Amino acid sequence: MKRTEVIKTKFGKIQGYQDRSLKIFKGIPYATPPIGNLRFKPPSNIHPWDGILKVAEYGPYAPQGFTLLEDSFGKFEKQNENNCLTLNIWTPEPEDEKRPVMVYIHGGSFIFGGGADIWYGVDGSELSRSGNVVVVTFNYRLGAFGFLYLPDISTNIGILDQVAALKWVKDNIENFGGDPNNITIFGESAGASSVLTLVSIPLAKGLFHKAIMQSAPTFDTKPTIRSTTSLFKELGVKFGDLDTLSELKAKKIIKAQNKIISDWTINLENEIMDFRPSIDGIIIPKHPIEAIKSGCGKEIDILIGNNKDEIKLWTAPYQEWQEMDNQGLKLMLLRRLARFGNGELVANENFCFKLIEAYKDDSRSRPIDIYDQIDTDFTFRIPAIRVCETHYPHNSNTYSYLFSWCSPALNGGYGSCHVVEIPFVFGTIGKTGVEWFYGAGKEAELLSKRMMKTWLSFAYNGNPNNELIPEWKGYDIKDRITMIMGKDFKSVNAPLEEQRILWDEIYLKF
Repeated sequence: MKRTEVIKTKFGKIQGYQDRSLKIFKGIPYATPPIGNLRFKPPSNIHPWDGILKVAEYGPYAPQGFTLLEDSFGKFEKQNENNCLTLNIWTPEPEDEKRPVMVYIHGGSFIFGGGADIWYGVDGSELSRSGNVVVVTFNYRLGAFGFLYLPDISTNIGILDQVAALKWVKDNIENFGGDPNNITIFGESAGASSVLTLVSIPLAKGLFHKAIMQSAPTFDTKPTIRSTTSLFKELGVKFGDLDTLSELKAKKIIKAQNKIISDWTINLENEIMDFRPSIDGIIIPKHPIEAIKSGCGKEIDILIGNNKDEIKLWTAPYQEWQEMDNQGLKLMLLRRLARFGNGELVANENFCFKLIEAYKDDSRSRPIDIYDQIDTDFTFRIPAIRVCETHYPHNSNTYSYLFSWCSPALNGGYGSCHVVEIPFVFGTIGKTGVEWFYGAGKEAELLSKRMMKTWLSFAYNGNPNNELIPEWKGYDIKDRITMIMGKDFKSVNAPLEEQRILWDEIYLKF
């Protein structure tokens, strides 16, 4: 392995390795290991070290619980609280040039995942090499370790980890050839929800300049009180006693977390994401979309969108979903819509009937197909539209997309489901080991080339337009221009407008 030259950071010297035209640094600590009495506290600055720290391997992931996706993709084995707060950098040679910086925040429902999501093809090599940019990924605390809700004691610790990682990047990335004044954050799913949160909170102001959100789920207004209370009860620890909780083994906490978390289709008392960011009035002062409407993040250029069939990731593999009848469809919609405490949505049979009629067409005749599209819009598309609606009056660099490439798995049964776009963005199609899910071949490679170029163009100048795609105008409520990304790229006005209007009167209006 050929080593890089020694790089100075504010905390000490590091040395990575070279891979052709890239210099790669993995497992760089950006905060003190969150162990002992630091387990549930905000991240602390790392202590400077002597000598040269070799950073050639990914750091361990933060401790994390079970997810149903393990059935399809496998489990992350390398987990450890010690040294989990690390980041990874890919940068082209030479390093005397200031390049745009792209910082990726991983998804995983805030309970699993990491900065080296091999499942999803997250590797910065191709994006960095082809775009002449610096790519950064990082880990942050997850589940109960990152998102207990204890006001004035411990809340939103995982978000504070993200802020700490971005501060490290802002302070050090120039030494890696990056431009600290041109930083784009991007993420998928919980990572996209994190991006949305960071755009809207004062603590992150000035740490980045552009934001890309891929499939950001709706931000639930209810704090995670139930899951926090359940965790203490399951562990037999007095509520709020973090000293005792900090003395327990991480595996014991994860075991308890797994017990109280279950798929919402099984345990309807559970929250959609049991551990997630909560509006606490301090770190997250108010709902991110409400904050954006008031002008928070107005200096940030935004690119946001979702996949056409997001929810099929969770319904396609299960026969009981595929056999849903009309009565089951109505019942599941009533239950689904009632789970969010946004104060405006009234889940009743009449509204469910209107939804079903609006979404029924020749391509969606089965109850499950209707359900998948309604829930995709409810959870992902309508929240993305709300971001566009509230942000574009403050910043014309606001762009909307809809990803339509279909997974080949289950004979196409997954459709264009959640997560399927990720390796196209990173240029890792055919390199993930799970091509059966994402697809491969010339059409996939062309789509990836176009998406990479589009994301890179946005990172360079806040505008996604480039020579590989049709003209893409910014979003406004007159035309609602959206770029369809699939085997072909097509700019359309107000896709699925009839359905959007139905949600417009009742859902996430600020």
